[in-house]
Amino acid sequence: MTDVHTGTPTDTVRLTAAQQGVCFAQRLDPADPAYNIAEYADIPGPVDAELLRRAVNHTASETEALRSTFGERDGVPLQRVRESASLAVPLVDLSGEEDPHGEALRRTRLCLAEPADLSAGPPARMTLYRLSPSHHLFHQQVHHLALDGYAAVLALSRIAEIYTALSLTPNTPPALRPAGSLAALVDEEEAYLASERGAEDERFWTDHLVGAHPPEVSSGSRPGKRYGTVSVRRAYSRAETERLKAAAKRAGTGWPAFVMAALALCLQREQGVGEVLLGLPVTGRRTPAARSTRSPMSTGSGTSPSMVLFTADALPLVRVVMSSPFGRPGSLPSRTLGPVPRSAASVPSGFSASSAGVFDSAR
Repeated sequence: MTDVHTGTPTDTVRLTAAQQGVCFAQRLDPADPAYNIAEYADIPGPVDAELLRRAVNHTASETEALRSTFGERDGVPLQRVRESASLAVPLVDLSGEEDPHGEALRRTRLCLAEPADLSAGPPARMTLYRLSPSHHLFHQQVHHLALDGYAAVLALSRIAEIYTALSLTPNTPPALRPAGSLAALVDEEEAYLASERGAEDERFWTDHLVGAHPPEVSSGSRPGKRYGTVSVRRAYSRAETERLKAAAKRAGTGWPAFVMAALALCLQREQGVGEVLLGLPVTGRRTPAARSTRSPMSTGSGTSPSMVLFTADALPLVRVVMSSPFGRPGSLPSRTLGPVPRSAASVPSGFSASSAGVFDSAR
């Protein structure tokens, strides 16, 4: 049997490389909620809960990842795409709470800390919180095996688009617009791995990582398993932000890469090590199919990270190397930043870099 919307076999679909890494990590500790990702839309206005439910399920009908469950066959992990979607979108009225917004966020954090049942599915949870008749919060949570941050934004945008269309013409639902096939992504990836380019990339990384130091756990880590989010934030003034952008411009790069370099420098000086390697997620979307399919393609430090390398003997140069399952340095944007102003080392020790998005993780 095949899915009526995209033609993908509903029996089983192999996992992409990004999914395999997440699946392996999750299977090491099924109770770990670290691979839950979530966002919320703060909606200043009334919301029709039934129309929102229809918009969510319309989007799920177009998005195979939102209709997938996960399991294994003969020890090999796989995903199965259901033919139809049935996502509940409960309406939770918090308008009687003393702090409705704070209570909604508290509940989203509790939800984020719950381990996902990937075999039962669906991999996504949606909730509409009513803070008042004219203020709502729409919470979208999904497991990283189904969507990454990029794909979750695509899904939320499509939900908003469908909701708007249904609000204007509730009796005329928009036409289905399938968002790409998971099987096609797997086939594209396998073709790359079997190609000469794939073989060249494998040889490059095999040689490049010779002698690399294994990752070390911080000596300050607490014993025992503890789940939850750990974050440090610092708000910068407009003047500080402008100084940061100006320094990045002088170094010949954008401010995000400059901030990563500054963080690497801080860690190098704090830890007293000769080299700092930061694992960072990259989108991994190098083809039109990958950019249009709502699926997990981004990779993090456990699979194929981008690397920010700072060496003490190379001061004040910082090398930023980007990698992905589809390439090596040179096949993706990379550059050497220099000179990096030594003032970057004066960033407070409590400094923490974080993405500019609204996504959070239970990690």
